[in-house]
Amino acid sequence: MEEGHYSPIHSPLLSARPGLERMSSIFWTFATHAAEVEVDIETGTVSVLKIAAAHDLGKAIHPQLCEQQIEGSVIMGVSNALGEEFKLEKGRIVNDSFADYKIATTLDLPEIVPIFIETEHPDAPYGAKGVG
Repeated sequence: MEEGHYSPIHSPLLSARPGLERMSSIFWTFATHAAEVEVDIETGTVSVLKIAAAHDLGKAIHPQLCEQQIEGSVIMGVSNALGEEFKLEKGRIVNDSFADYKIATTLDLPEIVPIFIETEHPDAPYGAKGVG
């Protein structure tokens, strides 16, 4: 049996906020996405064809899981931007189930190109940051 612990509490990166070290984060994750879309100028319908998603995740310890996290964030963003609609009538929610509140599925996915930007973090376990 093994046990391990990690705490960044003494990292100099947290010294800017004395007294709040336990609530602070030394991990800042940066990301940018670019989308190739097609717009039907007659109907206004938007189709997402491809999304390139670059994430600075430190060191990718488990690349397949990192890809899945990026792909999940892409489909959630596409779903929210183009498909989901919260409907109210006279102050009452009228689409309060997944039968009525439409979210994107795997059939709605565009091509997703996950890009890892690996800049190892000196105070992180194994140099990893986060990618969620």
